[in-house]
Amino acid sequence: MICPECGSEMMPCNDPLTEEFKGEMITVKGLEYHRCPECGETMMSAGMATRQAKDMARQWAELKGLLSPDEVKEIRKDLGLNQAQFEQLVGVSRPTASRWENGASVQSKTADRLMRLLRFDRRNADVLMERSEIRPAASVTYSFSPRPRDSGKTWPDKTTKRIVEVA
Repeated sequence: MICPECGSEMMPCNDPLTEEFKGEMITVKGLEYHRCPECGETMMSAGMATRQAKDMARQWAELKGLLSPDEVKEIRKDLGLNQAQFEQLVGVSRPTASRWENGASVQSKTADRLMRLLRFDRRNADVLMERSEIRPAASVTYSFSPRPRDSGKTWPDKTTKRIVEVA
């Protein structure tokens, strides 16, 4: 492969690759790409570039303390919503939820906080769904029970989660 910058022969490489992502230096390991020994230019396949972008976004989100793609998906599914309904609930356009869930993009801090509120207390989601006229296929309710060693306090217990069909 010939370097498009200087015309030298590029060499196969799999060294960790560090690049700036949203103001942070992020390193991705395990990528296969070509590097020019003369000018340092790198080139990789579209598949490797997609993997690099997702890994950089994931690492950046971890660094900033944002929900992971799996956590976003779990919140949506726990609410009994499809992606279009979830997007309407949090006020974003299509296909934002899909991109958050597959790691192609990272949610804003504001969207992250909203999703955490929806996860923390289902009543937040119920209020927003009612105001947005969103009717999920299934509704999730939580049983509250005393938490051991915390006399008098009650906590949502995800192990007792029940799915209730909505008519």
